Amino acid sequence: MTNVRTETDATDNAPDAASADPANRFEWLRETRHRPALTGIIVTVMFVVWKCYGSPDFFRARLSGEVSFTGDVAWDAGLYWCFANFLLLAAIAVVVKFGFRAQFSEFGMGTGRVLFGMSRLAMAAPVLLFLAWMSAQSDAFKVAYPMNKEVDATATLFAFHLFALFTFYVAWECLFRGLLQHGFAAGSNLASAIVVQTLATTLAHVDRPPGEMIGAIFAGLIWGRMVNRSQSVATAIGQHFLIGVAVDCWVCYGS
Repeated sequence: MTNVRTETDATDNAPDAASADPANRFEWLRETRHRPALTGIIVTVMFVVWKCYGSPDFFRARLSGEVSFTGDVAWDAGLYWCFANFLLLAAIAVVVKFGFRAQFSEFGMGTGRVLFGMSRLAMAAPVLLFLAWMSAQSDAFKVAYPMNKEVDATATLFAFHLFALFTFYVAWECLFRGLLQHGFAAGSNLASAIVVQTLATTLAHVDRPPGEMIGAIFAGLIWGRMVNRSQSVATAIGQHFLIGVAVDCWVCYGS
Protein backbone atom coordinates (compact mmCIF):
# COMPACT_ATOMS: atom_id res chain seq x y z
CA MET A 1 0.00 0.00 0.00
CA THR A 2 1.45 3.34 -1.08
CA ASN A 3 1.48 6.33 1.26
CA VAL A 4 0.58 9.48 -0.67
CA ARG A 5 1.57 12.80 0.83
CA THR A 6 -0.44 15.66 -0.44
CA GLU A 7 1.03 19.10 -1.02
CA THR A 8 -0.90 20.35 2.00
CA ASP A 9 0.61 17.65 4.22
CA ALA A 10 4.08 18.52 3.04
CA THR A 11 3.47 22.17 3.73
CA ASP A 12 2.10 21.47 7.20
CA ASN A 13 5.07 19.27 8.14
CA ALA A 14 7.75 21.52 6.67
CA PRO A 15 9.73 23.57 9.19
CA ASP A 16 8.75 27.20 9.31
CA ALA A 17 11.31 29.21 7.37
CA ALA A 18 11.25 32.10 9.81
CA SER A 19 11.88 29.85 12.83
CA ALA A 20 14.53 27.85 10.98
CA ASP A 21 16.56 30.93 10.17
CA PRO A 22 17.86 32.56 13.38
CA ALA A 23 18.06 35.90 11.59
CA ASN A 24 14.29 35.80 10.96
CA ARG A 25 13.23 34.24 14.24
CA PHE A 26 11.84 37.49 15.59
CA GLU A 27 10.47 38.90 12.34
CA TRP A 28 6.93 38.43 13.65
CA LEU A 29 7.63 41.15 16.19
CA ARG A 30 7.86 43.66 13.37
CA GLU A 31 4.36 42.92 12.15
CA THR A 32 2.08 45.95 12.35
CA ARG A 33 -0.46 44.17 14.53
CA HIS A 34 2.13 43.73 17.28
CA ARG A 35 3.40 47.30 17.15
CA PRO A 36 1.03 48.84 19.77
CA ALA A 37 2.02 46.33 22.45
CA LEU A 38 5.72 46.59 21.64
CA THR A 39 5.81 50.37 21.57
CA GLY A 40 3.86 50.48 24.83
CA ILE A 41 6.40 48.30 26.58
CA ILE A 42 9.42 49.99 24.99
CA VAL A 43 8.24 53.52 25.75
CA THR A 44 7.39 52.58 29.34
CA VAL A 45 10.88 51.23 29.98
CA MET A 46 12.57 54.13 28.22
CA PHE A 47 10.59 56.75 30.12
CA VAL A 48 11.08 55.17 33.55
CA VAL A 49 14.85 54.96 33.07
CA TRP A 50 15.01 58.50 31.64
CA LYS A 51 12.79 59.92 34.38
CA CYS A 52 14.61 58.21 37.25
CA TYR A 53 18.21 58.56 36.08
CA GLY A 54 18.30 61.27 33.42
CA SER A 55 17.22 64.40 35.27
CA PRO A 56 19.20 67.31 36.75
CA ASP A 57 17.72 66.39 40.15
CA PHE A 58 19.21 62.90 39.94
CA PHE A 59 22.62 64.32 39.11
CA ARG A 60 22.48 66.78 41.99
CA ALA A 61 21.28 64.19 44.50
CA ARG A 62 23.38 61.20 43.51
CA LEU A 63 26.35 62.24 41.36
CA SER A 64 27.34 65.84 42.04
CA GLY A 65 29.48 64.86 45.03
CA GLU A 66 31.55 62.46 42.94
CA VAL A 67 31.38 63.79 39.37
CA SER A 68 32.16 67.28 38.12
CA PHE A 69 32.71 68.45 34.57
CA THR A 70 33.09 72.18 35.16
CA GLY A 71 33.24 72.74 38.92
CA ASP A 72 29.77 74.35 38.84
CA VAL A 73 26.90 72.06 39.78
CA ALA A 74 24.36 73.93 37.64
CA TRP A 75 26.54 73.55 34.55
CA ASP A 76 27.33 69.94 35.42
CA ALA A 77 23.66 69.07 35.92
CA GLY A 78 22.79 70.71 32.62
CA LEU A 79 25.49 68.81 30.74
CA TYR A 80 24.37 65.55 32.32
CA TRP A 81 20.77 66.35 31.37
CA CYS A 82 21.77 66.98 27.75
CA PHE A 83 23.66 63.70 27.64
CA ALA A 84 20.63 61.80 28.99
CA ASN A 85 18.35 63.46 26.43
CA PHE A 86 20.66 62.63 23.53
CA LEU A 87 20.99 59.07 24.83
CA LEU A 88 17.21 58.70 24.80
CA LEU A 89 17.03 60.06 21.25
CA ALA A 90 19.68 57.57 20.18
CA ALA A 91 17.70 54.73 21.77
CA ILE A 92 14.55 55.86 19.94
CA ALA A 93 16.48 55.95 16.66
CA VAL A 94 17.74 52.40 17.22
CA VAL A 95 14.21 51.13 17.89
CA VAL A 96 12.79 52.80 14.78
CA LYS A 97 15.58 51.93 12.34
CA PHE A 98 16.76 48.55 13.58
CA GLY A 99 13.83 47.36 15.68
CA PHE A 100 10.92 48.20 13.41
CA ARG A 101 13.08 48.79 10.32
CA ALA A 102 11.00 51.85 9.55
CA GLN A 103 11.64 55.35 8.31
CA PHE A 104 11.70 58.15 10.88
CA SER A 105 8.91 59.87 8.95
CA GLU A 106 6.64 56.89 9.72
CA PHE A 107 6.88 57.89 13.37
CA GLY A 108 6.43 61.61 12.79
CA MET A 109 10.14 62.34 13.06
CA GLY A 110 10.50 64.08 9.71
CA THR A 111 9.86 67.58 8.44
CA GLY A 112 6.22 66.88 7.56
CA ARG A 113 4.02 69.76 6.47
CA VAL A 114 6.33 72.61 7.42
CA LEU A 115 4.06 75.54 6.59
CA PHE A 116 1.13 73.97 8.42
CA GLY A 117 3.27 73.37 11.49
CA MET A 118 4.68 76.90 11.47
CA SER A 119 1.23 78.45 11.07
CA ARG A 120 -0.09 76.50 14.05
CA LEU A 121 2.91 77.53 16.13
CA ALA A 122 2.27 81.20 15.28
CA MET A 123 -1.43 80.86 16.09
CA ALA A 124 -0.78 79.16 19.41
CA ALA A 125 2.06 81.44 20.54
CA PRO A 126 -0.07 84.20 22.17
CA VAL A 127 -2.14 81.65 24.09
CA LEU A 128 0.93 79.72 25.22
CA LEU A 129 2.72 82.88 26.37
CA PHE A 130 -0.33 83.97 28.35
CA LEU A 131 -0.64 80.54 29.99
CA ALA A 132 3.07 80.60 30.81
CA TRP A 133 2.76 84.03 32.42
CA MET A 134 -0.26 82.93 34.46
CA SER A 135 1.52 79.76 35.57
CA ALA A 136 4.68 81.61 36.59
CA GLN A 137 2.70 83.61 39.14
CA SER A 138 1.98 80.41 41.07
CA ASP A 139 4.18 79.45 44.00
CA ALA A 140 3.95 75.80 42.90
CA PHE A 141 5.51 76.68 39.53
CA LYS A 142 8.18 78.80 41.17
CA VAL A 143 9.21 75.77 43.22
CA ALA A 144 9.07 73.33 40.30
CA TYR A 145 10.85 75.47 37.69
CA PRO A 146 13.38 75.73 36.21
CA MET A 147 13.95 71.98 36.23
CA ASN A 148 17.66 72.68 36.65
CA LYS A 149 18.00 75.08 39.55
CA GLU A 150 20.21 78.18 39.85
CA VAL A 151 20.54 78.56 36.06
CA ASP A 152 19.82 82.29 36.30
CA ALA A 153 23.25 82.94 37.87
CA THR A 154 24.69 84.16 34.56
CA ALA A 155 23.30 84.91 31.11
CA THR A 156 25.59 82.29 29.56
CA LEU A 157 24.41 79.61 31.94
CA PHE A 158 20.78 80.49 31.29
CA ALA A 159 21.34 80.37 27.53
CA PHE A 160 22.87 76.90 27.90
CA HIS A 161 19.91 75.92 30.05
CA LEU A 162 17.58 76.85 27.19
CA PHE A 163 19.57 74.60 24.88
CA ALA A 164 19.33 71.74 27.39
CA LEU A 165 15.61 72.43 27.68
CA PHE A 166 15.27 72.18 23.91
CA THR A 167 16.95 68.76 23.87
CA PHE A 168 14.56 67.69 26.63
CA TYR A 169 11.46 68.66 24.63
CA VAL A 170 12.80 67.06 21.45
CA ALA A 171 13.33 63.80 23.35
CA TRP A 172 9.93 64.08 25.04
CA GLU A 173 7.99 64.64 21.82
CA CYS A 174 9.87 61.98 19.87
CA LEU A 175 9.19 59.48 22.67
CA PHE A 176 5.51 60.16 23.28
CA ARG A 177 3.94 61.82 20.24
CA GLY A 178 6.45 60.20 17.92
CA LEU A 179 7.24 56.63 18.92
CA LEU A 180 4.25 55.92 21.19
CA GLN A 181 1.46 57.63 19.26
CA HIS A 182 2.56 56.45 15.82
CA GLY A 183 3.34 52.99 17.11
CA PHE A 184 -0.19 52.62 18.42
CA ALA A 185 -1.80 54.20 15.37
CA ALA A 186 -0.09 51.72 13.05
CA GLY A 187 -1.72 48.69 14.65
CA SER A 188 -4.87 50.33 16.01
CA ASN A 189 -6.46 53.64 15.03
CA LEU A 190 -5.62 57.32 15.38
CA ALA A 191 -8.18 58.11 18.09
CA SER A 192 -6.98 55.29 20.33
CA ALA A 193 -3.34 56.25 19.72
CA ILE A 194 -3.95 59.87 20.74
CA VAL A 195 -5.85 58.79 23.86
CA VAL A 196 -3.06 56.40 24.89
CA GLN A 197 -0.44 59.07 24.28
CA THR A 198 -2.49 61.60 26.27
CA LEU A 199 -2.82 59.17 29.17
CA ALA A 200 0.93 58.57 29.16
CA THR A 201 1.95 62.24 28.93
CA THR A 202 -0.56 63.27 31.59
CA LEU A 203 0.69 60.65 34.05
CA ALA A 204 4.25 61.69 33.22
CA HIS A 205 3.36 65.07 34.78
CA VAL A 206 2.32 63.49 38.07
CA ASP A 207 5.13 65.24 39.97
CA ARG A 208 4.38 68.63 38.42
CA PRO A 209 1.97 71.31 39.74
CA PRO A 210 -1.73 70.32 39.55
CA GLY A 211 -2.54 72.97 36.95
CA GLU A 212 0.15 71.63 34.67
CA MET A 213 -1.08 68.06 35.02
CA ILE A 214 -4.60 69.13 34.09
CA GLY A 215 -3.23 71.14 31.18
CA ALA A 216 -1.35 68.06 29.98
CA ILE A 217 -4.69 66.41 29.18
CA PHE A 218 -5.64 69.17 26.74
CA ALA A 219 -2.09 69.40 25.38
CA GLY A 220 -2.01 65.66 24.74
CA LEU A 221 -5.22 65.74 22.74
CA ILE A 222 -4.51 68.95 20.82
CA TRP A 223 -0.85 68.31 20.08
CA GLY A 224 -1.55 64.68 19.30
CA ARG A 225 -4.01 65.68 16.61
CA MET A 226 -1.73 68.47 15.41
CA VAL A 227 1.18 66.06 15.04
CA ASN A 228 -1.02 63.82 12.94
CA ARG A 229 -2.17 66.67 10.69
CA SER A 230 1.31 68.14 10.29
CA GLN A 231 2.85 64.66 9.87
CA SER A 232 5.64 65.68 12.23
CA VAL A 233 6.38 66.20 15.91
CA ALA A 234 8.17 69.44 15.01
CA THR A 235 5.22 71.74 15.72
CA ALA A 236 4.64 70.06 19.11
CA ILE A 237 8.33 70.52 19.92
CA GLY A 238 8.10 74.19 19.01
CA GLN A 239 5.01 74.85 21.09
CA HIS A 240 6.20 72.80 24.06
CA PHE A 241 9.57 74.55 23.99
CA LEU A 242 7.95 77.98 23.74
CA ILE A 243 5.81 77.54 26.83
CA GLY A 244 8.71 75.94 28.72
CA VAL A 245 11.07 78.81 27.92
CA ALA A 246 8.45 81.40 28.80
CA VAL A 247 7.75 79.80 32.19
CA ASP A 248 11.46 79.66 33.05
CA CYS A 249 12.03 83.25 31.93
CA TRP A 250 9.15 84.60 33.99
CA VAL A 251 10.05 82.50 37.04
CA CYS A 252 13.71 83.56 36.91
CA TYR A 253 13.42 87.17 35.75
CA GLY A 254 9.77 88.14 36.02
CA SER A 255 9.83 89.53 39.53
